[in-house]
Parts: sequence; C-alpha cells; structure tokens
Amino acid sequence: MSIKLSSLCARFDPLDPGTLTAVKNRLRSILREGIRIGASLAIDMEKYAYKDITLTIFRELLEEEAFGERPQIALAFQVYLLDSEKDLNELLRWAKGRGRRIGIRLVKGAYWDSEIAWAKQKGWHIPVFLDKR
Repeated sequence: MSIKLSSLCARFDPLDPGTLTAVKNRLRSILREGIRIGASLAIDMEKYAYKDITLTIFRELLEEEAFGERPQIALAFQVYLLDSEKDLNELLRWAKGRGRRIGIRLVKGAYWDSEIAWAKQKGWHIPVFLDKR
C-alpha cells in the first residue's frame, strides 16, 4: 500500500503543528490495520516542502512501541533533491541505531519540474539537481 501523507489532512501544512498531530493520528490507524492484515506500507515523500515533516512523521511513529518492529514500511525518497544524500544517510543511521529494517524506494523525478518552477517563481534557491543524471 502506498500513501501520500498530504492525503490524510485536508489542510496539510508543514508549518502548522496541527498537521503533524492530525496526520500521525490517521496514520496510526492505517499502520494498525497494516499490521493486522500483514500489509506493507510505502510513504511518499512528495515535494520538497513536505520533506522534513514526512521524515519527522516517519521516524516519530516508528519510534512508538506499537510500531517498533511492524509493519513493514518504506519511504519513497526523492533522490533528485540536493539534500537527499544527507537525509538518506541520517535516516539509515537512525534505523540502524534502533535495529529497525526499513525500505527505501528511490525516485528521481516525480516533482522535479515543479520544484524548479516553484523555486524560480518565488526567487528561492532551487532545491534539486538541475541534471537528472
């Protein structure tokens, strides 16, 4: 099963602490059901603006006793982001430190064009590699 965390909250906003609480509450129900039926779950990191909250939710829920070992869970990781190597290494250290096996699905282009366009429109630093290779 694959899920976008933004689908769990009508007003998904990484700056609103209510988003973190609402998404974690809804995701707990999904994780419990996944455990019950033996399903695997993949969480989609989505766009750059959602990266940090997605990583936080992923780690915080898997640190809860109920989800310490199950369900089987993966993260679709946007490797076209400039931060991806650092973030991936931190996530792997976190998982190893807890003896937790996680899946990583590497994605190289889902929001690539949009990330460039959004950054240019806002005059922000472009957060992605400009060459997909």
